[in-house]
Amino acid sequence: MATHTQDSELLPVVLAGGSGTRLWPLSRESYPKQFLRLTGEMSLLQQTLARIGGLRCLAPLVVCNQEHRLIVADQCKECGVEPSAVMLEPAARNTAPAAALAAFRATNGGADPVLVVLPADHHIADETAFASAVWRGVPFARSGSVVVFGIPPSSPATDYGYIRAGTAATDDGNVRKVAAFAEKPPQETAEHYFADGGWIWNSGMFLFRASVYLDELRRYRPDIHHACKAAPEVEQPDEGVHLAGDAFLRCPAESIDRAVMENTHRGVVVATDMAWSDVGNWPALIELLPWEEVRHRHWGRTETSSNRDGFRLTRLTLAQGNSPSLRKPGQQSTYWVVVRGLAEVVRGAERLLLGPNESTHLPNGVPHRLTNAGQDTLVVIEVQTGSDA
Repeated sequence: MATHTQDSELLPVVLAGGSGTRLWPLSRESYPKQFLRLTGEMSLLQQTLARIGGLRCLAPLVVCNQEHRLIVADQCKECGVEPSAVMLEPAARNTAPAAALAAFRATNGGADPVLVVLPADHHIADETAFASAVWRGVPFARSGSVVVFGIPPSSPATDYGYIRAGTAATDDGNVRKVAAFAEKPPQETAEHYFADGGWIWNSGMFLFRASVYLDELRRYRPDIHHACKAAPEVEQPDEGVHLAGDAFLRCPAESIDRAVMENTHRGVVVATDMAWSDVGNWPALIELLPWEEVRHRHWGRTETSSNRDGFRLTRLTLAQGNSPSLRKPGQQSTYWVVVRGLAEVVRGAERLLLGPNESTHLPNGVPHRLTNAGQDTLVVIEVQTGSDA
């Protein structure tokens, strides 16, 4: 992939500071999901950088935790991208402060580019639709709007925030004013939003001038604005790498959604179906994985995903009451993560009941058994890490 040519005032800001808690044990604090090759030969960060390569834009600015600076440098080098700058956070403070660091950096010397703010851990299959959405939003951002990208919902999901689209800002209706923001709703509310038809998913991707974002942040969250402005950069030995000063540690942790989007009167939403996923949990991930080696057994079905980054994933699907034979793990570390249903896990002398999003470690050499203890189909992801994975 070639380095980006500077033929536009559009500056991509890649937020790569995620903490890696939602896809444990694959994703972990020292190596969160944005650095993993989950859905292909490139990591989610590298996929994001490749997606940016399809835009006519400046070289990206990357914001990440200082503990991940070497990982970011290596992965950028692997895919041939040289960032315009790498901003290091001394501690995670969510997306609003991260974007503020980027905006202050971008306005050094009097510049005022349009920032396209992209989380590094999302998956977008339709890159043409992504690029089209960005360029539809750029004129609005240039004129002072705060643009958010919305995804037409395919289900009443409770894992995403929602945006209520208001009056049309363009003739085709693809760009609308933001009427309301809603946090991740309970199931009943999500079903109401879905049936209503006026609500769309909040993708967490934004487009705005650097100065406009800082103005809105100063208006609605002066505490965040002040802390980020008071954190002068500490130059690092690596050229183009900048560490936020200690004042950043006093900055409240907050999202762009809560700090700005729920308050601003400048919000517009560009709605586009770009085959998007935030890969935010195991159910989302297993919909994206290339499952191979499908085997039907007397108790159900196994599907295995290719080995990447030292792990192998197997999806176990069991009908009610079914159970594989008692077995022992090999030399690799093994974990079971329940995606759907109720699992009874026998682990040596222990008996555990696990529901969705719960998991357990299977120690080496300890006999274990999995049983579907619920009324519905049980889906479990078996994660194996280590030399034999």
